[in-house]
Amino acid sequence: NLALGNQFDGVAVSGSAGPGGNVIGALADLSAVRGNVIGGNGYGGIYLAGPIAGTQALANWIGVAPNGTPIGNLFDGIFVEAAGATIGSLTPGQGNTLAWNGYSGVTVAADPTFVGNAVRGNLFHHNADQAIDLGADGATANDPGDGDTGANGLQNYPALQTVQTAGASFQITYTVDSPPPLAVDFYLPDAGCQARVYLGSDSWAGGVEIATVPNLGASSQGAVVAIATDANGNTSEVSPGNVSCSVIFRDGFISGNLAAWSLSVP
Repeated sequence: NLALGNQFDGVAVSGSAGPGGNVIGALADLSAVRGNVIGGNGYGGIYLAGPIAGTQALANWIGVAPNGTPIGNLFDGIFVEAAGATIGSLTPGQGNTLAWNGYSGVTVAADPTFVGNAVRGNLFHHNADQAIDLGADGATANDPGDGDTGANGLQNYPALQTVQTAGASFQITYTVDSPPPLAVDFYLPDAGCQARVYLGSDSWAGGVEIATVPNLGASSQGAVVAIATDANGNTSEVSPGNVSCSVIFRDGFISGNLAAWSLSVP
């Protein structure tokens, strides 16, 4: 399906929380996941306003065409004023690609009731602000112990300590200043530290852990970023890179973009 150039949002779901929720980009039973191309809209790509518990957005191209052509939405790729949405999935082929949007890839508005919005398995790049914005206020720093409230509970993001290469894998030493358990997803970033290429996930049970994920041929001299999601589906913003995200290494050479990653980027 193709949605281009609407005056307002490309897709809007408001106050519709049926037994199975709404599915944007697939059949309701997920027997067919086709995705939509949603771009060039005068507001955002997808607008979700509660109650919309159970609503899923899967396999959509938001702000970018499948061939990589930028068709950015004027505002956010997805803007959420609700609780309980699922944006993307770790199931192959069900993540969204969000790029070239005028604000952030996914924004959850500033309200302590807007919680449980899981944002996993998506690919972000070249959004004007950031990949995920909790509170629509730009990057939010971690707080000690993660006791604050707000969009998605202002879930703290992981703190990456070291990234080392072990054959075809990365060994990533990290921790999270937050109550366990958490699911932690690791990505190669674009030059703006947006989570562009999914590497793998780890279950964090507390303290300092070492996760082993495929490195897709990347060098440990390049950046890795991470996202944390708690047991209630509250996903964090994207962590800063372990090194500068403007330094992306493949075969030991510096590049300011990920054009060389054609096999890894949809």
